[in-house]
Amino acid sequence: MLTPVLAGHGRRVGAVSREIAQELGLPEKEANEIEIAGLLHDIGKLGFPEKLLAYRQKTWTDQDKARFQKHPEQGEAAVQFIDKLDHVGMLIRHHHEQYDGHGYPDSLADEQIPMGSRIIAAADAYDRIVKLKVVDDDTLKKASEGNPVTHKNLSEEVLQKAAMLHLRDQAFVLYDPDVVKKFLDMLKTEGIRYGREKELSLEQLESGMVLSESIHTSSGRFLLSKNTTLTNDFIAKLKSIHFIEPITELIRVERT
Repeated sequence: MLTPVLAGHGRRVGAVSREIAQELGLPEKEANEIEIAGLLHDIGKLGFPEKLLAYRQKTWTDQDKARFQKHPEQGEAAVQFIDKLDHVGMLIRHHHEQYDGHGYPDSLADEQIPMGSRIIAAADAYDRIVKLKVVDDDTLKKASEGNPVTHKNLSEEVLQKAAMLHLRDQAFVLYDPDVVKKFLDMLKTEGIRYGREKELSLEQLESGMVLSESIHTSSGRFLLSKNTTLTNDFIAKLKSIHFIEPITELIRVERT
């Protein structure tokens, strides 16, 4: 099972990838496949040690780098025998290809890369910076406009600016420029869906909050559906269940 951090990252990347696909006018079936692939894009990281999951690349050995770069193929392999997920597996395989042809595993370039993979690559990079706070110092310095910041006191505003700068600067290199343009236009005019949501622990829930995603236990047991308005009784029952069957993922609710 994916860690709560990876699972949350996957949910957000899937949701944003779908929004980009819809903005690009892709058919609903294709948008659905892209969302699923975005949700599962890191499934090949199951069993990874913390230093790989935390992107601490300065500490990686050559073996660590080689193992990390295998995860798209391992992700494809994880879903290839599931009915109707063969195309999803292909999108997962290619989400680390680069527009200039220097990505992996197959060194595809430009339109050789499936459109869904190009979309997921941009959504993945954005979420990795904004939510996981994986950002290089040069981009961070530009985003903060010279103001002193550290990785410990980063505001979401600075992180969002850093993510947008990264996407803009790496268009034509890492990312499809048409995808980047559509994504940046969307961010500037509408924002993204998870920007209008927040993720909370079980202890942070309050009566009156509205779920923006269904709640399941770590074993997959369904508890409450999306759009449910929480009551004190619901929250108490969730806490009781948690002691027996843990709810490990953060809970997504609408911002008020």
